[in-house]
Amino acid sequence: MDVSVIILTRNTCALARAAIKSVLDSGDPLAKEILVVDNGSTDETASALPREFPQVKFIRSETNLGFARACNLAAKKSSGEFLLLLNSDARPVPDALEKPPRGCAQTPVAPSRAVNCSTPTARARIPSPIFQRSRPSF
Repeated sequence: MDVSVIILTRNTCALARAAIKSVLDSGDPLAKEILVVDNGSTDETASALPREFPQVKFIRSETNLGFARACNLAAKKSSGEFLLLLNSDARPVPDALEKPPRGCAQTPVAPSRAVNCSTPTARARIPSPIFQRSRPSF
């Protein structure tokens, strides 16, 4: 597995749906998995998204773990060499998933790089962190 994309959501079902679709439609040649952490949602997230995207790994927390703990929870269950952390309102721009892993692999001293993402509310591209998994694995 090349990249594990970790998407965090809390009561943002529609945004998470769009984030998942943007990763699935990225068109890059990388082998990737998508993990969605539901951080204690009270909307339809926990029932709707697993039904719509059976290929996605869903991790449900009854409480809001916060960003770091939720990312760590998903990272422990991931298998990619690289981890891409996305909020539910972020969308990787075209080719964003293909370029950073190659750049990270060529520069092993850099523990992380950023990929360009956009949000529905921002017209500018914003960085989203991508990390190369250090050895030993989680």
